[in-house]
Amino acid sequence: MKSKIFIFVFAYVISFMSIHFAKKPVDTSYDTQFVEYKVQSGDTIWEIGKKMNVENFEKFIFDVKKLNNLKNSDLIINAVLILPLNA
Repeated sequence: MKSKIFIFVFAYVISFMSIHFAKKPVDTSYDTQFVEYKVQSGDTIWEIGKKMNVENFEKFIFDVKKLNNLKNSDLIINAVLILPLNA
C-alpha cells in the first residue's frame, strides 16, 4: 500500500515538474517595446504588419498570435491587440 502511494506521489511530482519546465516564455527580440492596436473592419495580422512596415512578417505574425493567445489568425473587430515594435 505504501509503495502505491509513493509511486502515485512520485508520478504526480514528476508530471508537475515537467509541465513547469516545458513552459517557455514568449521569445521576442523587441526590447519589450509594445503598442496596443484596436482591430478595425477588414484588418488581418498581415495588413497590420504592412501598416507598421514590418520586415519579417512570419515572425511578426507568430509573435502577435503568441502575445495575444490567438490560436489562429482570425481577428475580432474592436479587439485590442498587443503588437511588438521594431519587427
